[in-house]
Amino acid sequence: MSRLLPPLNALRAFEAAGRHQSFSRAADELRVSHSSISRHVRGLEDRLGVQLFRDHARGIKLSPDGAAYLARISPALDAIAEATDGPDYLFLSVDIDCLDPAFAPGTGTPEPGGLTPRELFPFIRRLCAETNVVGMELVEVAPLLDPSYLTAFNGLRIAQEAITGWAMRKQGITEPHYLDPKRSGQDPVPGQNTD
Repeated sequence: MSRLLPPLNALRAFEAAGRHQSFSRAADELRVSHSSISRHVRGLEDRLGVQLFRDHARGIKLSPDGAAYLARISPALDAIAEATDGPDYLFLSVDIDCLDPAFAPGTGTPEPGGLTPRELFPFIRRLCAETNVVGMELVEVAPLLDPSYLTAFNGLRIAQEAITGWAMRKQGITEPHYLDPKRSGQDPVPGQNTD
């Protein structure tokens, strides 16, 4: 069933005008004309069947219905913006069966054609180093289905890569292909303890 929603541009125009209590400032923020804001708000008022703004001595002011509607749609527009821009915090859930069964046979639902450890391990490390991952879980590991322990070893390595990424982030190291200078033979990073 499709939802009967007002146009997003009309909601954005109304929200900006309501926040600024001005069509002109809303138009400047959204980089459209004053008449465009006015037209969107008028169309929204017609669609809702309520007056959202009232004329005031110094421009416009939200009506009680407009204030109530603004309070309801502002969090929804914030949620859309966050979904578009990305969240502040991430929780990482790694399903071990994303690895090819050759590398993780001990899982309930093996997925042929999955990732290799060479693809997954750097991805986990970089994700934890470059974003604000606050927690992680590793699921679908079934050690009883894998007498070679390969699945458990790869699961352990996934956890180690995440911890390494968190440590790199804490140290301010977010370069994509960072190598420890001590191990790679390069000069140490200034200020880094190499002992």
